[in-house]
Amino acid sequence: MNYRNFVLIAAFALGSNTAATAMPSIPSPDTPPITIQMGATYNTNIAGSSALLAAVRDLKRVDEIYSPNVNLNLVEPLGAVSLFLTGQAGYNVYQRNSFLDSETLGLQGGANARVSVCDATSWGAWSRNQSNPAELVTADTKNIQQLLSGELDATCTELGNIVPAASISEVYSTNSSAFYTVQDYHSLVASASLAYKAGTIGAFSLTGQYTQTTYPNRTILPGVSDGYDLYSAGIRYEPKLGARFNFSASISETSLSPNANDGRGFSGITYDLALGYHPTERFSISLSLNREVDPASYLNSTIDLNGSAGAQESSSSQAATTPIVTTSIYNGQALNATYGINETYMGQVSYRVTSRLTASLGASDVHNNFVGAALVSGTNISEQTVKSFFGGLAFQASPTLSVSLNAGQDQRHADVSGYSYSGGHVGMVVSKAF
Repeated sequence: MNYRNFVLIAAFALGSNTAATAMPSIPSPDTPPITIQMGATYNTNIAGSSALLAAVRDLKRVDEIYSPNVNLNLVEPLGAVSLFLTGQAGYNVYQRNSFLDSETLGLQGGANARVSVCDATSWGAWSRNQSNPAELVTADTKNIQQLLSGELDATCTELGNIVPAASISEVYSTNSSAFYTVQDYHSLVASASLAYKAGTIGAFSLTGQYTQTTYPNRTILPGVSDGYDLYSAGIRYEPKLGARFNFSASISETSLSPNANDGRGFSGITYDLALGYHPTERFSISLSLNREVDPASYLNSTIDLNGSAGAQESSSSQAATTPIVTTSIYNGQALNATYGINETYMGQVSYRVTSRLTASLGASDVHNNFVGAALVSGTNISEQTVKSFFGGLAFQASPTLSVSLNAGQDQRHADVSGYSYSGGHVGMVVSKAF
C-alpha cells in the first residue's frame, strides 16, 4: 500500500469515530513525516505521595524513566480537502519500579474541508497509556487508561462580520484496573457560538454549551448511573491590540445537575482569560487564568515550554525545526467523584537566546474541588492544590536534530494527608526527524 492510500484509508477510518474535546493538531505539509525521540527523566517522587504511603503501595519514590518514541505526521492536501494523520508509539521503562513499564500509544486522524462559506473538520483519536502513579489513590498502582474520541466542527468565516460556529464531540474513557473501572466515563458535548467582528474594537461572541457525562460502572441509585448534565452560556471578547499583544477573555454562567439529584450540583461563574505579550521577536510572556467544571478523571495537561499549552497534546504534532521542551502539570482527579471544579493560574516567560537556543521558565497553581455522591470522606480526595515550577532549554542542532532539557518542582497539598507530597524532576529529550 502506497503512502497516499495509507493516509486516505487511515484518516477516513479515524474521522468516522465519535468525538473529543479539543481541536486536533493538523500538521503542515512541510512537517517531517517521521520523528524519533529518546527521553530520560530523573524523578524524586514518582509515587506522588508521602514516603509511608509509597511504601504501602510498594513504590520506590526515586526513579529514572527512559522513553523511546516514534512520532508520525502525515497530511494529504486534495484541493479544498486536507486529510491528516498523526500518531505516537513509545514505551516507558522504569529503572526501579519495573512493574510500571508500559506502552504509550496514540493515533489521531481526520479531514479538514472548505464547504461553501464554512470550514469543517471531522476527526477521531485513540490513546492508550499507563496512568501516572500520582493519579492512582489505591494500593493498585498499575492502570492502563484508554480514550476513544472524535469531533465534528464547523466555522463560517465568509459571512461578513457575523461568524457562526458549532461543534459536537464525544469521548469514551476506560481503565484496566478493577479499582478504577468506576472511573470509566462517557461524555457528550454540543456547543455553538455566534461572533461579531467589530472592526478595530475586536470580536464579541455569544457562546453556549451542553455536556452530558455518565459513569456507567458506578451506580448511585437502583437503575441510575452516576453522572451529570451541564449547561453553560456566556460571552467572549478578543480585542485587537496590535502585533505585540494577544488577549482573550470569556465568562459564562454554568449550571450542573447530577443524576442523583442530591443537591451536590453546581451553579456559578466559569471563566478563561489569556494574555500574551511579545515586546521583541526573542522575548515573550504569557499569563492565563481558568475556572472550569470537568469530569473528575485523569485531567493532565502538557505545557510546551516554547510558549503554548494544550490538553495532552502529542509532541508528534510539532515540526522538527521546533525544539521540544515540555513538562506536565497535574490538574487532578479523585476516585468516586462525579465532577471537579478546577481553577488554574499559570505564567510563562520564553527567551530566544540565539537562533538555535531558547530558554523558558514558568509556574502554575491548580486548585481542585471534587464533588460526588459516591465520595468517601477521609479516604477519597475532595480538595487539593498543586503548585508547579518548571523550566527548559531547547537547542536546535540542525534542521532535523534537536536536544531539550527540562526541570521542575511539584507540591501537592490534599485533604487526605497521605497524598500531599513534594517532588522534583529533571529530563532530556533528543529528537531526530526524517
